[in-house]
Amino acid sequence: MGLLLSNMNRKDWGIWAALTALSFPVGYMSGNVGGKARVPIMWFTVAIGTTAGLTAGILRSGGRLMGLTPNQEEAASYKYRLDFPDYQVRTEPFRTVIDQELQEIQDNPRY
Repeated sequence: MGLLLSNMNRKDWGIWAALTALSFPVGYMSGNVGGKARVPIMWFTVAIGTTAGLTAGILRSGGRLMGLTPNQEEAASYKYRLDFPDYQVRTEPFRTVIDQELQEIQDNPRY
């Protein structure tokens, strides 16, 4: 969880802030049932909006860390793989693996 939060960029934090800020007026306007229910409904909606925003940011961050979305900036900033501290990351783009490299990959348990 700490790695996902530390990998969040400005856009991820912006999504979290926007959903949180948007939930205040949505919750306040939704509380038209009665005057006494307006504020509790607003705070409940803020809690949901904050959770949704943080979840969206963490999902985007995790997608970049796993390589599911474009992550050239993150790959360039991390010198080593995150699960093996002594393993250097290959930063070249994807290409076809030749037989010699395939044998090396199969022989190395770290792949």
